[in-house]
Amino acid sequence: MKGILEKILEIESSLSQQKVNDLSLLLGSTGIAIFYAHLYELTGDSSFLKKCNSIIDTTIKRLSRVLITHSFCSGFTGVAWGINYLLKKGFIGPYDEDIFEQLDDMIYHTSEDCLSIGKYDFLHGGIGAALYALERVHTERARLFISHFINEIDRIKIIDESGLKWEDSDFLNNPGKAGARLYNLGFAHGIPSIVETLRRINQAGLFPEETKKLITGGIEFTRSCRITDMKSVSAFPSNVRDDLRRNPIPTNLSWCYGDLMIANVLWKCGRDFGITEWQTQATDLMTKSTTRFESFNYQYLDACFCHGSSGVAHLFKSYYNLTGITKFQDTSELWIEKTLALARHQSGPAGFRQYRFYEKDQKTIHRWRNCYGVLEGVAGIGLVLITQLNGLSEWDNCLLVS
Repeated sequence: MKGILEKILEIESSLSQQKVNDLSLLLGSTGIAIFYAHLYELTGDSSFLKKCNSIIDTTIKRLSRVLITHSFCSGFTGVAWGINYLLKKGFIGPYDEDIFEQLDDMIYHTSEDCLSIGKYDFLHGGIGAALYALERVHTERARLFISHFINEIDRIKIIDESGLKWEDSDFLNNPGKAGARLYNLGFAHGIPSIVETLRRINQAGLFPEETKKLITGGIEFTRSCRITDMKSVSAFPSNVRDDLRRNPIPTNLSWCYGDLMIANVLWKCGRDFGITEWQTQATDLMTKSTTRFESFNYQYLDACFCHGSSGVAHLFKSYYNLTGITKFQDTSELWIEKTLALARHQSGPAGFRQYRFYEKDQKTIHRWRNCYGVLEGVAGIGLVLITQLNGLSEWDNCLLVS
């Protein structure tokens, strides 16, 4: 496809001119280092590998001096995951094991605190530490945390007439949000990311009986929430409440919410456990989603990974890699074309800006901003474009995709 490499290099140029103070994996410099590593892998240009190493060296030096949260998205859990990833791939290092030993106790203790109050949220709660621990499963401390994670996820589950599920952790811990229980079906913060993390633990050969039971319950509850209105643009809503399950709100195509990541998780769980019904439903979901170009307000569509066009392109690419069905590769390429066309902002890095809106004085305020990280910015767009050229996407394990 014309223009992809040129746009990747344009993204690199914009990143090289920008001082990113955020150290994090999904919003800051650690994710940008991963972009540079895979750009080196694509081009063979050693200057990009040097930039990757320079960024990580600076990140490690600053880590002990900068106030940073624990979270996987924006904190030291994600930074540790990113450094470990780059080390395993041979892009950086070697570094002394002490780097991880110093971080491990902070990561696991803070995440245990989150889980104790039911805050499992992938981006900001306890799930991110479980993903990190799976990469460190050779250590006793990681295995102990995974055991604790399973016990806590089992403890906070809810089982009633509608099935096995987990209450939305933000709703649960906000005393101002009274009323019926809320169950989040989005991937960034909800039940599908619990299921996918449990699946990865199961595939690592850890706690197979316990994880399978929780996975099966989570999948069946999610499937039961399917929107029955045939006119709905999406099959699944972003969330459901105990008292409003018959009036769910449809979702756009995206990584963070909606049908695409539900299908991704559903297909992989069906494959792992030999349940073809789940795989068939997943492929039906994805097939329906290939026709959904017209449901977007393109005036406010951006290209970011989280909720924009590059993430949609990547998820269709990932599903093609799972199934070999060429329709999904073709759809991915159409979304890549849309992504390139969205580089329309003269003041944005490589022409891209991220869209945000908020309500003020009963008015909707539309705002565009420059973003540089993996989740919402040009580093993530660049990684998606690199994957289109080389077909390699191990980096997206930080987003629980592959």
